[in-house]
Amino acid sequence: MKKHFALIPAAACLLLFGCGTDKPAPATNVSPAETTAAAAETTDSAVETTSENPETAPVTTDSSQDDSAGSQAALESSEAVPENAVSNFDLEQIYDENFAALRCTGRVIVRDGLNFRTAPDVNSASLQTLNPETEVDVLGFVRTGNVYNSDSRWLKISFNGHEGFALAEYIAVECTAPASALSEQERGTLGLILYYQSLHLFPDYHRHGGPLGTYTDQFKDGYCRVLWDASAPLSLDTLKQEFYRYFSHDMENYLDECYLEDSGKLYVMVGYGDNVALDYVLPDIMTGQSDNALDYHVTVHRRPEFADADFTEWANDDFRIVYEDGAWKTALLKEEY
Repeated sequence: MKKHFALIPAAACLLLFGCGTDKPAPATNVSPAETTAAAAETTDSAVETTSENPETAPVTTDSSQDDSAGSQAALESSEAVPENAVSNFDLEQIYDENFAALRCTGRVIVRDGLNFRTAPDVNSASLQTLNPETEVDVLGFVRTGNVYNSDSRWLKISFNGHEGFALAEYIAVECTAPASALSEQERGTLGLILYYQSLHLFPDYHRHGGPLGTYTDQFKDGYCRVLWDASAPLSLDTLKQEFYRYFSHDMENYLDECYLEDSGKLYVMVGYGDNVALDYVLPDIMTGQSDNALDYHVTVHRRPEFADADFTEWANDDFRIVYEDGAWKTALLKEEY
């Protein structure tokens, strides 16, 4: 089945390989195995180079750990953001030695536990394993390599009085500070984090009931039943409430197109579309700023020789986040996967 949403043409897979900024050259020596390193950061540290999912292993830490983090603390900004202001801000400027500050909260979004490490490195010591749904304070974003590779994106976080690091792929960030409370660097950091977060979360919500959803072996009219966290029943209303934590209500029609609810059971459409042979996607410029919306330019590189359809090698996408219901949410996203 080939399914195309208004903003998101669905396709077979997402390969976040690539290169750098300023019209980066295509990567030629990146293997698919390199993109599995982030998934490998989700089990026990002793087996993370040999296990299928080394960084999200079953939780073995004390169940009494505090699942609530500190309250939202926005950093002060020098100026408020004027309505309809436009500024081309290079996202390379957000970094200070590959660290970009941003204070907000985050939530662990893996079915298993997530390693909370002493350094942004899968080989560093694990302070503990964070339970699914654990809330943490996010202190900033760290890149350890090419930012378009998921294993190079880390968050510096604070939990129970300790500071450490976790792969950004497995923490959903929620920023409630308005644009006027964020510096330009922080607005750039926020867009970068939410862009890659959206690329991760959007297919999760459309394919199997969100980041904690899972398939079953029950089918109905080409749809597969999904459950929440492998066992709990899941309704479309519940799924939408979760979806709207991160995505604007302007994107509400997409879930209706993918799901079927029948007799108290929720089913998701099964199937994929064209292989677009995506090499990498890279948000590189903040193109617009206002009190309620931030816009970004995204550079896209494909490998047309491997695509199922006619795609150009280079493309430009737009990404937008809006301040809605007291938090920043994705409102415009084009995802090729």
